[in-house]
Amino acid sequence: MKALQAAEALRLVREAALAAREAGELGEFLGELERIRVEALIAPATPPAAASPEKPEQHDRLLTTKEVHERTGMSCWWIRQNKATLPIVRLQTGGYRFSERGLERWIQSRSGAS
Repeated sequence: MKALQAAEALRLVREAALAAREAGELGEFLGELERIRVEALIAPATPPAAASPEKPEQHDRLLTTKEVHERTGMSCWWIRQNKATLPIVRLQTGGYRFSERGLERWIQSRSGAS
């Protein structure tokens, strides 16, 4: 990446961080930024997966407490209190998110679906 492109990208990230802070969404923004940072760090060490024609590669998203609430109907308070029983992903920043695929499996196991 050229120096000017990198400087412009960093400027845009700073602006987005300020906007997220003003909107009260800085935690979610920083969590997503951390996910992007980790993906960039591990990408060179990860061998490319062979694409299956029947099933395209599916990335696991990291969900916020609010997104888990929207999917499960459980209160945000309940989710925070019971996070140890949910598919949690600890972030390097000390925060946490929830694995989207793990949450789907958790929901299926609770609903008795196979």
